[in-house]
Amino acid sequence: MNLAIYLPFNWDADNPSMRLRRINLQKILSQKMGIDCQIVRQFSDLQSFDNILCCHFDPTLIAELKVLRKAGKRIFQDHSENLMGLPYQHDTFSLADVIVCCSTKLAEITREHYPSTQVVVVPDMYEEDWLIDASA
Repeated sequence: MNLAIYLPFNWDADNPSMRLRRINLQKILSQKMGIDCQIVRQFSDLQSFDNILCCHFDPTLIAELKVLRKAGKRIFQDHSENLMGLPYQHDTFSLADVIVCCSTKLAEITREHYPSTQVVVVPDMYEEDWLIDASA
């Protein structure tokens, strides 16, 4: 299986949501699940992938997802916060074959909103050096 994590926007690897979710997804999918997984920045570079994971939603993405679906690509949508009703979110999620949630609780909530879409969990990571021993 090959999979593109589609990040067409400017991103900073030091940003917590990028580091903790997007880059972690690539590590988990590549190293633990053996999936050929790459971060892709341009729509034109998605053509060689069978599976596309999106981490955002906007009108441009909706148009791109429609093209990708017509080309037979499998669409995954990352869902990492318990927010519903954001602009373009429903349209984007409705085009997904699979919604990837960061927790089992979020997956439960998401299944209520999208009962006919497969929902899976790839947990967020945590950074061990941020943990503080409260007993010290």
